[in-house]
Amino acid sequence: MDTVGRKKIIYGRFSDEDRQHEDSLEAQERKVREKLNGMGIIMSDAIVLTDAGISGRLDSRPQFDVLTDMIKRNQVSLVAVDDLSRLSRGSKTLGFVQRMVFHDTRFISTGEGIDTDREGWEDLVEMYCFHHRRSSKETGRRSRRSMELRVLSQDGADGSMA
Repeated sequence: MDTVGRKKIIYGRFSDEDRQHEDSLEAQERKVREKLNGMGIIMSDAIVLTDAGISGRLDSRPQFDVLTDMIKRNQVSLVAVDDLSRLSRGSKTLGFVQRMVFHDTRFISTGEGIDTDREGWEDLVEMYCFHHRRSSKETGRRSRRSMELRVLSQDGADGSMA
């Protein structure tokens, strides 16, 4: 498919649960641009779409929805992210990347070396999806454990309920 008139997109996201903030989006964009520049892919005309403070487990996010619509309309030639978990932490990530490829949209996760123009990209996407889901669950488990310890320690040093 002809890529003339089609857009290059850099997508970034952070969620409150990651305890990140706005400068995380700038850092993600900078890393993507640096890596793609090193690959000879010029992103000076890229559109940057970001979702701030929204979990990647949600299938609908304002700018992610814009991206999805643009892909369906064959308006996108390339989507680049710093990390696959910035695109999504959901169970449908592989299917989403496959839909991009179906719409002749190249997907690159610069931090993980995923590139749909390379053989074996599906295996990498599946592997990193599993890793990010497990990592998210482990972070939740550790956070709950830490909160429980704080509550127990506030009940009173002598063991009585405060």
